[in-house]
Amino acid sequence: MEYKYVVVEGNIGSGKTTLATKLAAHMEAKLVLETFSDNPYLPLFYENPAPHAFPLELYFFMDRVAQLKQIDFAKTNVVSDYSYEKSQIFAGVTLNDNEMSLFKKVVENVRNGLPEPDLFIYLHAPIRKLKDNIQKRGRSFEQDISMDYLEKIQNAYQPFLKKQGKILMVEMQNVDFEQEDHFQQLMRFLEKGYDFTHHIFTVE
Repeated sequence: MEYKYVVVEGNIGSGKTTLATKLAAHMEAKLVLETFSDNPYLPLFYENPAPHAFPLELYFFMDRVAQLKQIDFAKTNVVSDYSYEKSQIFAGVTLNDNEMSLFKKVVENVRNGLPEPDLFIYLHAPIRKLKDNIQKRGRSFEQDISMDYLEKIQNAYQPFLKKQGKILMVEMQNVDFEQEDHFQQLMRFLEKGYDFTHHIFTVE
């Protein structure tokens, strides 16, 4: 496979970690997973968003950058279940104008030196399916996430995706990468090395 650094992105509950884990094993790549459970502001944010949104997103951003800056991308293949730019997507939904202005300044001063992925895989799922997936995985602090919030996040990804170089969008309505056949279909597609900038993938 020609891709050395692959990012798997998508809304909450879209299946990022499942795919990233299987993809890293297949590629014999270093797996980088978001350490969301370490963020002390996450349960507080879901209980009362406004006062906790800024420290939540700042913590996530700094943690993601710290993880990525520890990696020698020249020496290893990497698969991550997040982009360092994810923080700005979520911050754009949750922060007020003054907070967002400050957040952008922090990002610009910290992000230097981080590579761009060779391939960006975006998992797109209907809001109802995202909500069902969130309920099934049973994280207590996520159970009250509203469909309205999920829809705002979904919409916030769209301008971000337009700026990416090589995007494979996977329509997750009928896809489950825990099923080996679905995963192998994706691998066969990637291993053919198609030249594309934006491609939509779904299983047969």
